[in-house]
Amino acid sequence: MSANKQQPVTVHINIPDGNANGVWIVDRDLEWNGSVIVCPRACFETARSMKQFNQPGVYILYHPVDAENPLPKIYIGLADPIRERLDNHYTNTKKDWWEKVFICIGDSGGKLNKTHIEHLEARMIQMAKLAKLCDDSENIAMPKLPTLSTQGVQLVEDFLPKLLCVLHSLGLNIFVTPSIPNDGASGEKIAQKIFFLNSKSLSAKGYQNSGVFMVLAGSEAVLQTAAHASEGMITFRKSLEAKGVLKAENGRLIFNQDYPFGSPSAAAQVVLGRSANGRIEWINDKGKSIKDLEVEAVGAVKT
Repeated sequence: MSANKQQPVTVHINIPDGNANGVWIVDRDLEWNGSVIVCPRACFETARSMKQFNQPGVYILYHPVDAENPLPKIYIGLADPIRERLDNHYTNTKKDWWEKVFICIGDSGGKLNKTHIEHLEARMIQMAKLAKLCDDSENIAMPKLPTLSTQGVQLVEDFLPKLLCVLHSLGLNIFVTPSIPNDGASGEKIAQKIFFLNSKSLSAKGYQNSGVFMVLAGSEAVLQTAAHASEGMITFRKSLEAKGVLKAENGRLIFNQDYPFGSPSAAAQVVLGRSANGRIEWINDKGKSIKDLEVEAVGAVKT
């Protein structure tokens, strides 16, 4: 087995009142001593009496993508106990934009103390800002890590990736940009996974992985959008420029980092500045589109 092979993970979801639209308590295999409570804003007044709200932890206020927000909006904070700070956010008109809160806590044995939580919060804010996959403008400063013993740092750094795995499984994939999988493959096999989009002297490269389409750093995009481009796509491109993901250079936009999109079409639209079918626009080094390869794969299974 390759050293890069991901191991299976089991995530457990407990819905206390049986309402799938209500509060969830989420944990994973026995090796992880944490939980994530997912609480819609509409459920907060009832949920705040839960025992988990009386523990120290990190919380993430969340607003999903919509017509006015091309990226999910978040705010990461900490509290001990969680309840008091969230009470303030619930009543504060300056924070009334959030629609859901993710509450991240350790076990009830208190293995994660206040300083551990401060380290966890700082690392999560740092990762969200570096990934640039959300609107994190409510977290103004890049926080500094608190002073912890070597053992304390190890405890939190072991806790963190398991927490992020749970958050990602819940759709909160804002902390880490996926990397191209190699699974021990040769450089030639990895190159075969790359797709290209060439148009009007522009060149972009990307690949599919883990449900996203990743456009690679150095790829180019048109500087101006087409007259018929959608407002949502225009706003999204502007948000990527504001975050420094896209930078104007020599009459075009350049990707300053690898950046994931929800689909090949979303990636193609940002690159081309217009509506586009990414499954046709992106082609590999053999001249085959993503759609061509999908058709071939289905045909191979049938035979």
